Amino acid sequence: MGLEPGKVIKYAPIVDEALSMTEKIDNAKKFPRLIIQREELDGKHYDKDVDKSVYVDYKELILSREWEVAPCESLPSTHPLYILYTSGTTG
Repeated sequence: MGLEPGKVIKYAPIVDEALSMTEKIDNAKKFPRLIIQREELDGKHYDKDVDKSVYVDYKELILSREWEVAPCESLPSTHPLYILYTSGTTG
């Protein structure tokens, strides 16, 4: 018993339900959320039911204004942030 191949699982409702169970957030609907819409396969996985008053589309946000570029920071390889940010790329 598993997922059927090609089945689309919408994550927004799962996130909404999880946030509604938290005690730290008084009103989960007002908590801003960033979403990345999947545009592959001619938009087959694009979720048209997402509540745009709650979810902010990542691509729209990035294209909405000019962003200041942060300078690079040198860190020793033993620094916790170095390990955090590179752990997925160092094997």
